[in-house]
Amino acid sequence: MDNIKESKEYRLAKEWEMAVNSYSFNPGKFAAAILDMHPTNQQSLYRLVRE
Repeated sequence: MDNIKESKEYRLAKEWEMAVNSYSFNPGKFAAAILDMHPTNQQSLYRLVRE
């Protein structure tokens, strides 16, 4: 198995961790931004959350 800490997915997860841990993070704005994504990317994001 690959070293998870060296994967692009791990790095992205850590970036998200830092973003949502910020007091200025606004979940409503984040949700609204999803609506601006290409539908295929929206589906990929929903699959990620479901996983």
